[in-house]
Amino acid sequence: MSDCLDILPLGDRALVIEVAHTVSEAAIDRVRGFAERVMRARLPGVREVVPAFCSLTVHYDPVALRGAGPPFDTLRARLMTLLSEKNEAGRP
Repeated sequence: MSDCLDILPLGDRALVIEVAHTVSEAAIDRVRGFAERVMRARLPGVREVVPAFCSLTVHYDPVALRGAGPPFDTLRARLMTLLSEKNEAGRP
């Protein structure tokens, strides 16, 4: 699996985290791990986390993220920090 981690806007109330370009067990496992990590973090404004084969969609409330800049940028920065940390197994 080629490592890729792109976070892209999906309208004004969701974003997509692209984990891989092709479907594989490794990609699916990575998406599941990221989904669990995002849900456990209980980030302000996050309403729903929807995993797919190679991506994770995060729906959010832009009003809850107002303040330090555009809501997408604020949540993207928080997610990049969260997802770059190693999990309990020592893997990103």
